[in-house]
Amino acid sequence: MEAAKTDTFKISIGDTEQNYILCTTTAPKSYDGFGTIELTTGAVRNVLIQEKHFTWQSSRYYSGLKSCNIKEIDKHINRYLTGKMFERIAGKTE
Repeated sequence: MEAAKTDTFKISIGDTEQNYILCTTTAPKSYDGFGTIELTTGAVRNVLIQEKHFTWQSSRYYSGLKSCNIKEIDKHINRYLTGKMFERIAGKTE
């Protein structure tokens, strides 16, 4: 499965820039790797997966028979993601 460019969320800090894909997964956090960012916890988690590692990360979830579904990023989700990222930077967690 490949994400369309419109499904990416760009994070820039100084000269460093990464594109992330927003997904829902039923896999536990122990399946996360390569810069995957957990946004919410629970039976179905929202995660940001680095675009360049998406194939590897989604395959890892599937290897444990867990789901990985791309979510379209609209303006409301973009606001939500931005807020969640600021919470993480400030050290706040759910």
